[in-house]
Amino acid sequence: MFRVDSCLYDGRYANNGWLMELPRPLTKLTWDNAAIMSPATAAGLKLKDDDVVSLTVGGKTIKAPVFTQPGHPAEAVTLHLGYGRKRGGMISSVGQNGEEIETLEASDNDKMGGGGFDAYVFRTQAAMNFVGGLTIQSYSTNSYDLATTQGHQPLEGNHIAQFEGDDRVVIVEHTLDDFNANAKKIYDERLKEYKEKDDQNLYPENIFEYEGAQWAMTIDLNTCIGCNACVTACQVENNIPVVGKEAVARHREMHWLRIDRYYSGDDSNPQVAWQPVACMQCEKAPCEPVCPVAATVHSHEGLNQMVYNRCVGTRYCSNNCPYKTRRFNYLNFTDNQRQFNSKLDDKPRIPLLKMLNNPDVTVRGRGVMEKCTYCVQRINESRIEAKKANREIADGEILTACQQACPTQTIVFGNMADPASAVSQTRKDPRAYLLLQELATRPRTSHLAKLRNTNPDISGGVKPKAEGA
Repeated sequence: MFRVDSCLYDGRYANNGWLMELPRPLTKLTWDNAAIMSPATAAGLKLKDDDVVSLTVGGKTIKAPVFTQPGHPAEAVTLHLGYGRKRGGMISSVGQNGEEIETLEASDNDKMGGGGFDAYVFRTQAAMNFVGGLTIQSYSTNSYDLATTQGHQPLEGNHIAQFEGDDRVVIVEHTLDDFNANAKKIYDERLKEYKEKDDQNLYPENIFEYEGAQWAMTIDLNTCIGCNACVTACQVENNIPVVGKEAVARHREMHWLRIDRYYSGDDSNPQVAWQPVACMQCEKAPCEPVCPVAATVHSHEGLNQMVYNRCVGTRYCSNNCPYKTRRFNYLNFTDNQRQFNSKLDDKPRIPLLKMLNNPDVTVRGRGVMEKCTYCVQRINESRIEAKKANREIADGEILTACQQACPTQTIVFGNMADPASAVSQTRKDPRAYLLLQELATRPRTSHLAKLRNTNPDISGGVKPKAEGA
């Protein structure tokens, strides 16, 4: 089966680094395409993720790495178009991995260029969407390193041996019938649990004096389709660098906003849900007291602010963040100030790239921790305009970059101190919950639970339960 890529389309956007590094909605792959097949098909062929196979159709052969995907049809392989370009720009042809796979040997296993393979080899006018008669043969005992962000920054504790069995609730789902029948009970139980957990809070009360608008955000899991438009919008707005395939494989992607994908049910026919996660802007933020230089501080409007000039890169804040939403600059990705001098430096500096940055947002360098700021530059811009007009900031006047780009209006942002604001109303919705609320961090970002209107004759009446990220 041939499919256009969700980011590169048919390859026309392959020279865009933002899109190359954007994790795909289901596979979470970056920089490469793969031969995607079901776990059952891979098991039958004695294959696993990253194994290289030879795909042959009509006398034509492609070498490709394997990537298994729950819910994929058995006895079929999906190839995404738009990769493996030899022309079209530096990004689209970086590494030319189609050739690398062809000559893959044990010594070549560390090649991490990215770029994928050309699936158009199989596609003809007579077989535009799919072609039959595919044969698959294991090509090499070596593996090809695919860079996928799935499993990065996990919220549950099962990835740590001593915490195995951690069953904390990360994503909340209800069937529509259950929710309609028990909405008030669900809401009351949530408030009761929140109060019980908050009573155990180790942080003292009234440590911050809040005044003025109190910014908050709500994310509706019911409408999120995992398209990643918000992730790219955030990256463009906030001067977030592209780090490349090798850094992504080392869990060093820089996206301030990520979309966690969850499966529930059987591997052959799972249900899927997406959960956008950025800095929760906790009122009682665990990151703040551990910073030795007060680089992360609280504002009077409830924002967890980063003072980049103070940051010395201890990364204590990242270790203490239960939501794993902070990103650390390991390399100086944004250094395009100096002219290229081959005698001094083998890394070219492109002066034109200075025009790429948003002038309203600081450009961070190596050794600095960074994270979501609720687009504070947009908040300040609206505040200035409101002061000039001698008025209050209107509800809905401020649109964060992620909110503005979302095609399904999943994200609501505003002043939760205003009881009539949209964000205040959504926070009172019976579906609303705070991520990891048992930690009593009082996040300013809340989520709305996902509702499923399932047909019991088809689903067997099984209540959805999220399992693993």
